[in-house]
Amino acid sequence: MKSKQKSEERICLSATEEDYLAMLLRSLERGVKRVRTTEIAKVLKVSPATVTNMLDRLKRRKLVYYRKYHGAQLTEKGKILAAKIIRKHRIAERFLVDVLGMDWTETHKEAHELEHALSDELLERFERLISSTTCPHGHPIPSKKGEIFHDCSQPLTEFVEGEEVRIAKVAHHLEKDVKTLKKLEKLGLVPGIEVKIKQKQPVNGPIMLQVGNKKHTRTIAIAKKIAANIFAIPATIKDLCLEKEASKDEKRSQ
Repeated sequence: MKSKQKSEERICLSATEEDYLAMLLRSLERGVKRVRTTEIAKVLKVSPATVTNMLDRLKRRKLVYYRKYHGAQLTEKGKILAAKIIRKHRIAERFLVDVLGMDWTETHKEAHELEHALSDELLERFERLISSTTCPHGHPIPSKKGEIFHDCSQPLTEFVEGEEVRIAKVAHHLEKDVKTLKKLEKLGLVPGIEVKIKQKQPVNGPIMLQVGNKKHTRTIAIAKKIAANIFAIPATIKDLCLEKEASKDEKRSQ
């Protein structure tokens, strides 16, 4: 087992290969195991032909399962490596906010550069200076072993009127949308903040949220399409409940 882990750690990946693995892992965190070529091309802003060539390369390295017209998904080996890349990114983001005082709305781009350059030793030093188990956007930080964690949060649109919730995270694609993040920050809708579902307008109407403490509250309206990308947990739950994704071997034994 130890020799297997060491061989995985010695695999050298280009920054582009790391981007592909990280993108596939973020899709897995959303519950999407197999991602189509066109979707990868859209997210990474490259041509479908470029994606096909890269997936063929990653398949030869046994990091993804890929068949033309059927999309791609991470192998167990690819999943572990992708989790370590995401781990670097999220620890870097946390360090930028907690230690350097950077605004959470602007960390994604800087952390993306750092994730390709951070050594394991420097990453450990960063980690000693942070205390949270999530990135500033609320996503769980994978473990040192490359374990992936899922949380119990749901979109704001799934809660009922009158329910009090605590914002847990924003959707992955919003992490690099500085304009939207700043708008959410101005409204007070950031991870860790408690709000009350005041009213849900029918069809595609806005959701009315009560924000603030008992002495100073205000009601704000947020578009349903934005609310669907903000995830929360019931306010009665003290800690974000994290569940480790079981490996194939663990699933067989269950």
